[in-house]
Amino acid sequence: MFISENSFFSLALLRADEADAEAFALRGDPLHTTDLSLAGRQAAGALFLRYYQARFQGDAPDVPAVDFIKKGKPVLPDFPDFHYSISHSGEWAAAASSGLGPIGVDIQKISRFDARVMKKCFAADDIALLEEAEETEKDALFTRFWTEYEAVLKVFGGGLLSLSKDSYADARDNVTLFHPDAPEGYALCVAIGMPQT
Repeated sequence: MFISENSFFSLALLRADEADAEAFALRGDPLHTTDLSLAGRQAAGALFLRYYQARFQGDAPDVPAVDFIKKGKPVLPDFPDFHYSISHSGEWAAAASSGLGPIGVDIQKISRFDARVMKKCFAADDIALLEEAEETEKDALFTRFWTEYEAVLKVFGGGLLSLSKDSYADARDNVTLFHPDAPEGYALCVAIGMPQT
Protein backbone atom coordinates (compact mmCIF):
# COMPACT_ATOMS: atom_id res chain seq x y z
CA MET A 1 0.00 0.00 0.00
CA PHE A 2 1.14 3.54 -0.74
CA ILE A 3 -0.11 6.50 1.31
CA SER A 4 0.69 10.13 0.59
CA GLU A 5 -0.44 13.29 2.35
CA ASN A 6 -0.30 16.99 1.57
CA SER A 7 -2.07 20.08 2.89
CA PHE A 8 -5.13 19.38 0.71
CA PHE A 9 -5.80 15.63 0.94
CA SER A 10 -4.54 12.20 1.95
CA LEU A 11 -4.40 9.43 -0.64
CA ALA A 12 -4.01 5.66 -0.31
CA LEU A 13 -3.35 3.30 -3.22
CA LEU A 14 -3.78 -0.43 -2.77
CA ARG A 15 -3.06 -3.20 -5.28
CA ALA A 16 -5.69 -5.87 -5.81
CA ASP A 17 -3.58 -8.64 -4.30
CA GLU A 18 -3.03 -6.50 -1.20
CA ALA A 19 -6.74 -5.67 -1.19
CA ASP A 20 -7.62 -9.35 -1.30
CA ALA A 21 -5.37 -10.03 1.70
CA GLU A 22 -6.76 -7.02 3.57
CA ALA A 23 -10.34 -8.07 2.81
CA PHE A 24 -9.50 -11.48 4.27
CA ALA A 25 -8.07 -9.84 7.40
CA LEU A 26 -11.09 -7.56 7.80
CA ARG A 27 -13.67 -10.29 7.25
CA GLY A 28 -11.88 -13.06 9.09
CA ASP A 29 -12.79 -15.63 6.46
CA PRO A 30 -11.75 -16.39 2.90
CA LEU A 31 -13.00 -13.94 0.31
CA HIS A 32 -15.16 -16.17 -1.88
CA THR A 33 -14.98 -14.09 -5.04
CA THR A 34 -12.76 -13.69 -8.04
CA ASP A 35 -13.76 -10.01 -8.31
CA LEU A 36 -10.62 -8.43 -6.91
CA SER A 37 -11.81 -4.98 -7.91
CA LEU A 38 -14.75 -5.36 -5.52
CA ALA A 39 -12.36 -6.57 -2.83
CA GLY A 40 -10.13 -3.62 -3.59
CA ARG A 41 -12.94 -1.12 -3.27
CA GLN A 42 -14.13 -2.52 0.05
CA ALA A 43 -10.68 -3.06 1.49
CA ALA A 44 -9.23 0.27 0.36
CA GLY A 45 -12.10 2.14 1.94
CA ALA A 46 -11.97 0.17 5.17
CA LEU A 47 -8.19 0.23 5.42
CA PHE A 48 -8.03 3.94 4.76
CA LEU A 49 -10.63 4.69 7.43
CA ARG A 50 -8.67 2.58 9.90
CA TYR A 51 -5.49 4.41 8.93
CA TYR A 52 -7.20 7.78 9.33
CA GLN A 53 -8.41 6.98 12.83
CA ALA A 54 -5.05 5.56 13.87
CA ARG A 55 -3.22 8.57 12.44
CA PHE A 56 -5.39 11.28 13.92
CA GLN A 57 -6.80 9.64 17.05
CA GLY A 58 -3.85 7.57 18.18
CA ASP A 59 -5.61 4.22 18.03
CA ALA A 60 -6.98 1.78 15.48
CA PRO A 61 -10.63 1.11 16.39
CA ASP A 62 -13.10 -0.75 14.25
CA VAL A 63 -14.09 0.83 10.98
CA PRO A 64 -16.71 3.48 11.76
CA ALA A 65 -20.26 3.34 10.47
CA VAL A 66 -20.79 4.77 7.00
CA ASP A 67 -24.03 6.49 6.04
CA PHE A 68 -25.19 7.65 2.63
CA ILE A 69 -26.62 11.05 1.88
CA LYS A 70 -28.78 11.97 -1.10
CA LYS A 71 -27.40 10.72 -4.43
CA GLY A 72 -25.43 7.93 -2.75
CA LYS A 73 -22.48 9.95 -1.45
CA PRO A 74 -20.86 8.18 1.55
CA VAL A 75 -20.33 10.10 4.79
CA LEU A 76 -19.23 9.30 8.33
CA PRO A 77 -21.93 10.63 10.70
CA ASP A 78 -19.51 10.69 13.64
CA PHE A 79 -16.92 12.67 11.65
CA PRO A 80 -18.82 15.38 9.73
CA ASP A 81 -15.63 17.24 8.73
CA PHE A 82 -13.98 14.11 7.33
CA HIS A 83 -14.75 13.78 3.61
CA TYR A 84 -13.62 10.70 1.72
CA SER A 85 -14.02 8.89 -1.57
CA ILE A 86 -12.96 5.52 -2.99
CA SER A 87 -12.39 4.16 -6.50
CA HIS A 88 -11.08 1.03 -8.19
CA SER A 89 -9.98 -0.08 -11.64
CA GLY A 90 -8.03 -3.07 -12.85
CA GLU A 91 -5.40 -4.01 -10.26
CA TRP A 92 -5.64 -0.83 -8.19
CA ALA A 93 -7.93 0.73 -5.61
CA ALA A 94 -7.68 4.29 -4.32
CA ALA A 95 -9.07 6.10 -1.28
CA ALA A 96 -8.75 9.82 -0.60
CA SER A 97 -9.83 12.12 2.24
CA SER A 98 -9.87 15.82 2.98
CA GLY A 99 -10.90 18.10 5.81
CA LEU A 100 -11.33 21.03 3.41
CA GLY A 101 -14.56 19.95 1.75
CA PRO A 102 -16.28 17.19 -0.23
CA ILE A 103 -13.81 15.07 -2.18
CA GLY A 104 -13.89 12.70 -5.13
CA VAL A 105 -11.18 10.32 -6.31
CA ASP A 106 -11.06 8.28 -9.47
CA ILE A 107 -8.47 5.84 -10.77
CA GLN A 108 -8.80 4.30 -14.21
CA LYS A 109 -6.77 1.92 -16.29
CA ILE A 110 -5.87 3.69 -19.54
CA SER A 111 -8.71 2.92 -21.93
CA ARG A 112 -9.37 3.52 -25.59
CA PHE A 113 -10.48 6.92 -26.77
CA ASP A 114 -14.28 6.99 -27.18
CA ALA A 115 -15.60 9.89 -29.29
CA ARG A 116 -19.21 9.21 -28.25
CA VAL A 117 -18.41 9.54 -24.54
CA MET A 118 -16.24 12.57 -25.23
CA LYS A 119 -19.04 14.42 -27.02
CA LYS A 120 -21.67 13.46 -24.44
CA CYS A 121 -19.72 14.17 -21.25
CA PHE A 122 -16.68 16.37 -21.62
CA ALA A 123 -16.49 20.15 -21.51
CA ALA A 124 -15.80 22.09 -24.71
CA ASP A 125 -12.16 22.85 -23.83
CA ASP A 126 -11.46 19.16 -23.13
CA ILE A 127 -13.04 18.17 -26.44
CA ALA A 128 -10.87 20.70 -28.27
CA LEU A 129 -7.71 19.32 -26.65
CA LEU A 130 -8.67 15.76 -27.52
CA GLU A 131 -9.45 16.66 -31.12
CA GLU A 132 -6.05 18.36 -31.46
CA ALA A 133 -4.10 15.58 -29.71
CA GLU A 134 -1.82 13.19 -31.57
CA GLU A 135 -3.35 9.74 -32.08
CA THR A 136 -0.69 8.21 -29.81
CA GLU A 137 -1.74 10.54 -26.95
CA LYS A 138 -5.53 10.28 -27.23
CA ASP A 139 -6.10 7.21 -25.06
CA ALA A 140 -4.16 8.61 -22.08
CA LEU A 141 -5.68 12.08 -22.44
CA PHE A 142 -9.20 10.67 -22.80
CA THR A 143 -8.70 8.58 -19.63
CA ARG A 144 -7.33 11.60 -17.74
CA PHE A 145 -10.44 13.63 -18.62
CA TRP A 146 -12.66 10.68 -17.66
CA THR A 147 -11.04 10.50 -14.20
CA GLU A 148 -11.68 14.23 -13.82
CA TYR A 149 -15.33 13.75 -14.80
CA GLU A 150 -15.89 10.93 -12.31
CA ALA A 151 -14.00 12.68 -9.50
CA VAL A 152 -16.11 15.82 -9.98
CA LEU A 153 -19.31 13.73 -9.95
CA LYS A 154 -18.23 12.17 -6.67
CA VAL A 155 -17.73 15.59 -5.07
CA PHE A 156 -21.35 16.47 -5.71
CA GLY A 157 -22.90 12.99 -5.64
CA GLY A 158 -24.79 11.41 -8.49
CA GLY A 159 -24.30 8.60 -10.94
CA LEU A 160 -22.44 8.54 -14.20
CA LEU A 161 -23.83 10.76 -16.92
CA SER A 162 -25.91 12.67 -14.36
CA LEU A 163 -24.47 16.01 -15.50
CA SER A 164 -24.92 17.65 -18.86
CA LYS A 165 -21.80 19.04 -20.52
CA ASP A 166 -22.73 22.56 -19.46
CA SER A 167 -23.50 21.67 -15.85
CA TYR A 168 -20.32 19.59 -15.69
CA ALA A 169 -18.27 22.58 -16.83
CA ASP A 170 -19.91 24.69 -14.10
CA ALA A 171 -19.32 21.98 -11.47
CA ARG A 172 -15.68 21.65 -12.52
CA ASP A 173 -15.20 25.39 -11.99
CA ASN A 174 -16.21 24.90 -8.35
CA VAL A 175 -13.63 22.24 -7.50
CA THR A 176 -9.87 22.05 -7.42
CA LEU A 177 -8.39 19.18 -9.45
CA PHE A 178 -5.19 17.31 -8.58
CA HIS A 179 -3.40 14.65 -10.62
CA PRO A 180 -1.11 12.69 -8.27
CA ASP A 181 1.36 10.23 -9.76
CA ALA A 182 -0.54 7.12 -10.87
CA PRO A 183 0.69 3.56 -11.31
CA GLU A 184 2.01 2.89 -14.81
CA GLY A 185 -0.84 2.47 -17.28
CA TYR A 186 -3.36 4.30 -15.08
CA ALA A 187 -4.75 7.81 -14.67
CA LEU A 188 -5.63 9.26 -11.26
CA CYS A 189 -7.55 12.39 -10.26
CA VAL A 190 -8.58 13.91 -6.92
CA ALA A 191 -11.21 16.66 -6.88
CA ILE A 192 -12.00 18.77 -3.80
CA GLY A 193 -15.06 20.98 -3.50
CA MET A 194 -13.28 24.30 -3.29
CA PRO A 195 -12.95 26.81 -6.14
CA GLN A 196 -9.97 26.61 -8.44
CA THR A 197 -7.26 29.21 -7.88
